[in-house]
Amino acid sequence: MEKKIIGNVWVDSGQLVITDPCHLRDWGGEEFGKDNEGEYSYAGACTATLSQKQYGMLELGMAAAFSTGGDGAFPVEATLDDDGYIISITVSFR
Repeated sequence: MEKKIIGNVWVDSGQLVITDPCHLRDWGGEEFGKDNEGEYSYAGACTATLSQKQYGMLELGMAAAFSTGGDGAFPVEATLDDDGYIISITVSFR
């Protein structure tokens, strides 16, 4: 196995969302409120990351949202198997 930095992810809101880009057309833009839990939207992500857990699932598993603890550029590291395929991704926030 090999580990290598494959890029950076830029954060300006103290949070990240992992989702399949083909679903972004369904991403909502609702304003933040108390009834946004689980919504596939910026407001839903904010509700999840501002919760006591600091993470949550959006829209029945279409995305995972989590707090990064702050803003900045964070390295994205891939672990590759012996054939060169990505088997995991790690983003370090510190």
